[in-house]
Amino acid sequence: MANVVKVRRGVIGDLPALAQAELGYATDTDQVFIGDGAVNHELAMKNTIAAMKGITYTAFSELTIVAGAITITQAYHTVDTIADGATSDLATINGGATVNLIILRAEDGARTVVIKHNTGNIWLQGKADISLDDLEDGIMLAWDGTKWFDIAAGGGSASAGVDILGVQVFL
Repeated sequence: MANVVKVRRGVIGDLPALAQAELGYATDTDQVFIGDGAVNHELAMKNTIAAMKGITYTAFSELTIVAGAITITQAYHTVDTIADGATSDLATINGGATVNLIILRAEDGARTVVIKHNTGNIWLQGKADISLDDLEDGIMLAWDGTKWFDIAAGGGSASAGVDILGVQVFL
């Protein structure tokens, strides 16, 4: 079963200021916004587009957890446990100033990476940890300047995806 991501929606003139990393959808213009606390949604849209231009579509590269942290260098990474151990906790993601939207996937289905909620600089929906323990498991996170917020997470089979604004996304 796919996860459902809900966003604020309405006529552009009636949308309230969106909080940092909060998603919004203008029903009259079909525009999508990522909030930065601004009431001016046109400015927020320009900032969102500028931020999205920084996403480089490259192959996933592997990162290994060191002392509960990884340092991202691009938008796509697989994550592995410390010394190929059975399980490792991921509490901190460094590099938010470099890349502000990331997708992480499990590197090895025989090992478990536990993404920790609010232990370091990661804030997860539902305030619960997420385990990447299958090659199909993945998570998308956005950087708001202080923390990483998950936008979507899913996995479990090749056919499982995540709904983002009505679009099925396969991580």
